Amino acid sequence: MGGPASSYATAGIALRVIGVLKPPHHDKVETPRGGFDYVNHNILLSKLEFYGITGRTTNLIKSDLNDRYQRVLIKNKYSKNCFSEWGKVKQGVPQDTILAPLFFILYINGLPGLINDISKPTTFVDNTNTIFTHSNLTDFKDQINIVIEKMSNWFQTNSLILNFNKTYYPIYGKF
Repeated sequence: MGGPASSYATAGIALRVIGVLKPPHHDKVETPRGGFDYVNHNILLSKLEFYGITGRTTNLIKSDLNDRYQRVLIKNKYSKNCFSEWGKVKQGVPQDTILAPLFFILYINGLPGLINDISKPTTFVDNTNTIFTHSNLTDFKDQINIVIEKMSNWFQTNSLILNFNKTYYPIYGKF
């Protein structure tokens, strides 16, 4: 890349979309654990079966997912600490196991293939990054809209959504 003239021709445009997963219908909920907490057990089990994990292994995983209970400790500096009632865990993968990252990766594994024809997606745990490059601004915007729509549909189908409060659109290039 020589001077300014050649950089206009070769620079193109790049966009990085960072989508942090959160549950549908909870627009203001933020949790430090991200998408792990919102994995739908039935969807996960069907994906495990799709990847050939069946039989006793599936039964063991199903038992671990379905037979979990939790309660909340409520600390109060003015009175005695107390606990909430025990409640059944209806979604999410247990993060205290070495299998949690694998479960989540298998859960979201189909997303990159859905959009890699017009973008360069990468996923790291519960973050999705998508890089777009194009020298034409109109085509660039069209690609973004197509991918965002595909991603939104995929997240909805899999009981997840893009958290647009944590989605960034930095654009690099000269127009």
